[in-house]
Amino acid sequence: MVRPASLLLLALAAGCSDARYGDAESDDAGKQSTSGAEVRDGSLPDASLDAAPAVATPSLPDASATPPVTPATPDAAVPADWRTMLATHYAIAARFYAKDKGLGDAARYSHEIYMLARVLRDGETVRLEARRCIDRGSVLASPLKDEFWWPNAQAVEPQLWDLVMRPDGLRTQAAARPLGYRDQPGECTMPGKQLQVDGRPWLPGGRCDCRADALPMVANDCRIVDDDGDGKPGITVDHMGLLDEPESMRTLDGSQILNAQLSADGSMQGSFLQSYETLSLGCGNNPCTRAELAPCPLELNPVLLEPLADGEWDCAKMLAEQDAGKLFALPPLAFVNGC
Repeated sequence: MVRPASLLLLALAAGCSDARYGDAESDDAGKQSTSGAEVRDGSLPDASLDAAPAVATPSLPDASATPPVTPATPDAAVPADWRTMLATHYAIAARFYAKDKGLGDAARYSHEIYMLARVLRDGETVRLEARRCIDRGSVLASPLKDEFWWPNAQAVEPQLWDLVMRPDGLRTQAAARPLGYRDQPGECTMPGKQLQVDGRPWLPGGRCDCRADALPMVANDCRIVDDDGDGKPGITVDHMGLLDEPESMRTLDGSQILNAQLSADGSMQGSFLQSYETLSLGCGNNPCTRAELAPCPLELNPVLLEPLADGEWDCAKMLAEQDAGKLFALPPLAFVNGC
């Protein structure tokens, strides 16, 4: 998949100083996201993770080693009672690694996400309602580095996945969902028409443009909305390093959990396929340049699901459990070998 070009990558590849950096993906490999530090005040969390060993959760392989490839077992026995093995709430940690398609090892990308998920049951249908609690990562093109994070990740509406059992494990499935934009308004009957809209303070005079692009490319497109509630277009991404200013972006998120092996205690370990089509909205009336990422093999992008005790949960409570060493024991986010 495609993602907004990072100023960091383009400074090396094409010298384009107008391009910004956001989030990207590829279609044939998994991406991953996890995090063990929290962003509660908008500041970048420390990259080190000090949690104690995980409780009833498989630990991630060391970031400096190549994790073994676990082959799928198509004829594996599927437990008939797998739905009864699920907890009501889960802490989810996922990581994703990729390289720039053009620059290869010279420009490497790491991403981690923490989510809080609730299991919803409706007869035989089981769904995961997953809210982002932390979303952060980095781009390294030595000696340059840019770290990024979503300061308002918890304000974004949760992802809703169907959870299904396959011969090689549990997986999620759902249509890709837009973040930072919506369908074309019915009033946009022709390209170039302007509409008067409320609640979008980034629009001069409150007027947006009807545009014919398949996906919105600029902030004044009538499809762009404020999905994280900060009064800025799209989703806001903060940066530290080469870029030290906030960036607005939109994305089509088709990320999924794949091949998750369910343990008797309700915990799961699988792979995270992060599928984004993302673009920065910070280039005025002209679309930003985009860079393409080549994701690392799926088996290098793990996802862990840790069952939580019954009761009421929110991101703050889940992150407090992580801080107390009761959830995931994760190594510092670092680019893995074998990609």
